[in-house]
Amino acid sequence: MKNLLMIYYDGFPIYRTKLDGGPIPTPHLESLIKKSTFYSNVISAAPSTAMSLTSMFTGYYPHEFGRRSYALSDDSVGALPQGTTTLFSELENMGYSTHVIWDDVMVQKDQKMRINAWTGENTKFFTKKVISNPLLNKIERKIFKGYGRSWEADRVMSYVKTLKEPWAVFARFAREVGKDFKGASNEVSNNNWDDEIYDSDHSINLIFNQLPQNTRFIITSDHGRMYGEQGIWGYAFNLCEGSMKVFLVDYDPTSNTIKENNKLTSLINFKNIVLNRSLRKTKYIYADSAYADQWHRKTMIRKGHWKYIYHKDSWPCKDQLFDLRNDPHELINLASENWVDPYRDSRPKGDTRYNTFSPSVFNIDGKPTRDVLLRNDWDYVYAQLEELREERKRIWSLQGV
Repeated sequence: MKNLLMIYYDGFPIYRTKLDGGPIPTPHLESLIKKSTFYSNVISAAPSTAMSLTSMFTGYYPHEFGRRSYALSDDSVGALPQGTTTLFSELENMGYSTHVIWDDVMVQKDQKMRINAWTGENTKFFTKKVISNPLLNKIERKIFKGYGRSWEADRVMSYVKTLKEPWAVFARFAREVGKDFKGASNEVSNNNWDDEIYDSDHSINLIFNQLPQNTRFIITSDHGRMYGEQGIWGYAFNLCEGSMKVFLVDYDPTSNTIKENNKLTSLINFKNIVLNRSLRKTKYIYADSAYADQWHRKTMIRKGHWKYIYHKDSWPCKDQLFDLRNDPHELINLASENWVDPYRDSRPKGDTRYNTFSPSVFNIDGKPTRDVLLRNDWDYVYAQLEELREERKRIWSLQGV
């Protein structure tokens, strides 16, 4: 049996890389892709580490878990459908020793993460020790300031060298940027947040060059992150594409299967990919920002290029429909009956002296969206909207919501 090294980059913004049309080069990642199976169109099941990992390790969407909130007092927390076998349990049954590498902060969140819901009986945790005394916070920050993803790579590779084969290791690479990569983006984007992409790409090279023989190497992310698009920073529990789109690369040294799989799929298939099983196919792809009973829950349903989002908290509105084929940046809400001009205020607009017009010199605020957007398929658009609305109601009704 081959060893398994599985790494996830927490909150990796794949849309910022040249692989997905962004400005940041990732030569080492691209080199690895040329030797691997590359899943280039993957959607996370949640913009939340705890929810996303549970989906990855069980193959279920969040609305199928049984968990209803993050509250530690919630009796349903950790509940999974009867007969569920998790990735780690299956790997242990196959004869692997299973290991998770991350920091103390994650382990301290055991109850929130519900680790016992998805690990195997004998899974071992190796952690980066973090000072937990509040009085030493300043010292702690100073100590760990220079650590980044390349440092994480060396830590992981040192650990796997101590293991008896066959082993399966799952490692989290945190969001810190190493001191050697501070300012790495200056010549390309001048955005400090892009520095971590350079650090991540370098870490991939470090790992690959130290990869033990007979070791399969899989890398992905739990979710993405936003950098100011639509006024959103971080993943912020939103369901925009920047937060939801991820990547997955599967390098198998004994396989001749080198290809790109660009079919739309969900990250719930992480378990199936690791176990070399057929992908679970569903008519729709789902994602949730929170659990069933939480007031700020948002649910996404994808059907091809049609993307529907329902906002339980009504922010920024109750529901949205985007046609990602024509509107990849999710700027036009087709579910809105009337056009809302985002630039409308009391100031003059565009080339005019008047405050009644938009920058495009049209007074379109409040007009029917159907009249503003000159599409010739509005009946079809409304049919998609109604179908996805009904599907959202259906899956919520299964949870008694």
